[in-house]
Amino acid sequence: MGEWQRVWISERKNRREPSYRLQWTDEEGRRRTRSVGPNLKHAERERVKLEAEINRGDFREVKKILLKRFAEEHLRLMEGRVQPATLASQRTALSLLAEVADESRRLDKIGYAVIERFVKRRRNMYRLRWYAGGGRVETCEADSDPERAEAMRAEREVALNEGRSGRRRKVQLDAPASPATVNKDLRTLKAILNHAVKRGYMRDNPVMEVRFLREPEKVFRVLSRDEINRLLLACPGLTWRAICFMALTTGVRKGEWQNLQWEDVDLEAGIATIRNHADHRTKTARVRRVALVPALVAMLRQLKGAETTGYVFRNESGGRLRYNIHKKLARIVKDAGIPHCTMHDFRETCASHMAMAGVSEAIVGKCLGHSNTQTTRKHYEGILPEALAAAPRLLSYADLPDVTHTVTRDRKGGRRENRAS
Repeated sequence: MGEWQRVWISERKNRREPSYRLQWTDEEGRRRTRSVGPNLKHAERERVKLEAEINRGDFREVKKILLKRFAEEHLRLMEGRVQPATLASQRTALSLLAEVADESRRLDKIGYAVIERFVKRRRNMYRLRWYAGGGRVETCEADSDPERAEAMRAEREVALNEGRSGRRRKVQLDAPASPATVNKDLRTLKAILNHAVKRGYMRDNPVMEVRFLREPEKVFRVLSRDEINRLLLACPGLTWRAICFMALTTGVRKGEWQNLQWEDVDLEAGIATIRNHADHRTKTARVRRVALVPALVAMLRQLKGAETTGYVFRNESGGRLRYNIHKKLARIVKDAGIPHCTMHDFRETCASHMAMAGVSEAIVGKCLGHSNTQTTRKHYEGILPEALAAAPRLLSYADLPDVTHTVTRDRKGGRRENRAS
């Protein structure tokens, strides 16, 4: 057995803040170094890890690539393999990483300190939002400085209204990102750098060392039976009544019922197939079948009439119902006189009521199209208070007799039985 190879930590001098690097001697006797950032505890963990790898013979050199080139390569490889929204999120994360790390930096030189700057920058960054026409709302990242962000907002608003007649379009400046949004971007970056590790561009993923931000507990909006009844009665016509009832009884996503076609619905069997289409992919890109309750089947029969093809839920011109969905639903909710709720709340309501009825997590997850049970488990936390109050009554010993019967001891230690009158 050869001599144990040592790795040691050295502090880099002549810098504003402390920065540490690992040093060791390779098999050819050359001095090697690796930067590990400003955190001494992190540097010590990396030292122990690297020393073990070198002496086990597991240590390997990484392929050198600049962050800019890796970003171009990664986005090119991911195009067509992931959803367009996912690709856009990855592009945004890589762009922000290039800002805090410098796109000319080698990818394997990105460490814990860079990821911490990524989190700080993302937390302080403002966002611009504006109406782009056709029911679409577009967003883009602004600056983390409030004054520069406001200047960007004014500039974008001028550009949007240049040469435009009629009503002026406004650009809204949204507050910095919430902890949930920052964590979402961190998860995106973590997935990207996992690919870098697998391709041999990095030894390990620096995002693994970063602690995610604490998120406030999410409060589920679960509609009661009375609220559901009032909502359905407030729907202005058959189309909207069928939409709401389908979302409440099947838990389908908004994009899924919007793209549902008559070819996907078997009214005789009471089954609807949620599938991918040329212009729409499901969130998990998987095909699933959902059962339709008899009342919903009756609504769809009436809605279908003589139609055999096309979208199930259409607008006045016969096209897909896609614009102003949230605005129309808000009007229905207001007319029903119930607290605010969204289309996604219908999905949570369906899952929570299934949970209250005793349906297992696996079946609920299958109905809703969840890819893992962790997502499904969250809906079990949205159980209504009255169901929680009734739960203890289901215990086998909850109705034991003589619960008011108590036994006490007198001063001499004798037994005394007491019964409530």
